[in-house]
This record gives sequence, C-alpha cells and structure tokens, in this order.
Amino acid sequence: MQFTPDSRLKLSELEEFLQWLEMPDTQPVRDHNLFLTAFIHKSYACDYIGDYAHNERLEFLGDGILGAIVNKFLFCDFAHEPESTLTLYKIKLVREETLAQVAQDIWLDAVILLWNWEEKQWWRNKKSVLSDCCEAFIGYLYLDQSIDVVEYFVRHFVYTKLEDVKNNRYKSYKSLLQELVQERKKILPEYYTYEHELDVKNNAVVYKSEVSVQWRIIWTWTAKNKKWAEEEAANVAYDNLKK
Repeated sequence: MQFTPDSRLKLSELEEFLQWLEMPDTQPVRDHNLFLTAFIHKSYACDYIGDYAHNERLEFLGDGILGAIVNKFLFCDFAHEPESTLTLYKIKLVREETLAQVAQDIWLDAVILLWNWEEKQWWRNKKSVLSDCCEAFIGYLYLDQSIDVVEYFVRHFVYTKLEDVKNNRYKSYKSLLQELVQERKKILPEYYTYEHELDVKNNAVVYKSEVSVQWRIIWTWTAKNKKWAEEEAANVAYDNLKK
C-alpha cells in the first residue's frame, strides 16, 4: 500500500486511538499496512480500488482469536459449570450485538473508514459493521502486538459484559422461544439448519438456520456454526413474537 498524505493522517489518528485505550504492553505500530487495514470497511476499499485492502480477512482471524480467548477465560473462571452453560455464555459474549456495544464503548465507531454513501446511510452505527471491525482490530492486535495485549483487550472490554449474560444464565433464546410458542400455539418451533456456504475444500464456513412454526418460516439467520445460527435465529424470532 502506498501511503498518501491522506492515509498518513488517518494512520496518525488511529495511532492516537490505540494509545487512548491505554492497554499495558502496547508497542508502537510495526505493520502500518495491517493496522490501517483493520479499520477499512470494504465499501471504502472499493471506493479506492487498488489503494486499500479491507478488513474482512482480519475479521476472520479476530473471530477465531476472540472465541479461543473467551473459551479460556470461561474454562478457568467457571470450573464447575457444564459445557452447555459455558457455550451459552460464549454465544452471548461474542454475538454481534455485544461486540457492537464494545465498539461503541471504546469509540471504535468514530474511526472506522467508510465510503460516503454508507456514512449517509448511518452505517457507522450498524451493528454488523461495528462488530466486524471489532473482530478485525483483535486480529490486528494478535498479529502486530502480542497475545498479552489481545487478552487484556478481551478481558477488559468484552469479558466485562459477562454479568449481563449471567443475568439470564440458564435461558437460551431457543428455550425462551420454545416456551413462548408452546404457550401461544401448544406446539414446538422447528429448526432446519444446513450448510449455506462452503470453502474451496467444500468445508462448511457458514450455516443457515430457518425457524418455523406450523410449517411457516418465521425467521432465518446465518452464522459460522450450527449452534450459533439456531440461537441467533431464535433470538430474533423471539423478539419479534414478543412485540
């Protein structure tokens, strides 16, 4: 990437953001290309074809790193909880809504690089954009900083949402939806979950879950594994039915 005066100004602003977080052991940015990429939404990259890469690959990496670290914290902190409870905690900690709130808490939304059209459409407040950028930033921290910095970030900005999760510790959205549908219809909701996207080796990378009541699909959702797809589909279906 060739740095222009404009991109150097953006880098300077982003470095101030990194310093503002005041994370111990944070080092000066070593890979400036990687650092800038973490904040670039694909709409911005498309607007400057050939000049910038977008953050989707870093988001992919950050998603895996975040999940592993959250698993570690939960495993160590809840030695007597079953896997099913830890899974519910994790799903709610790494879900889009939680990460979007984290992004807003640390003012990440203010430094995401978006194309002007998305700016006008209020994409800076869109949960998927905020969540993806948060994961991409974690991917950058893992590659260019250290695992200690990443664990600090996750523990102090993501894992602190755990108390909100624990308030509803034994109620997954699948359970809540089941109770609501049984109460109203005297039947159970049904889930049809299948491989939605495959990688070059024909391994599933995205699953799609359809929730139906009396053979009518009431919501669908896609996620990176079956359990998450069903839980998130149930979440939105439950919220909509409650309204």
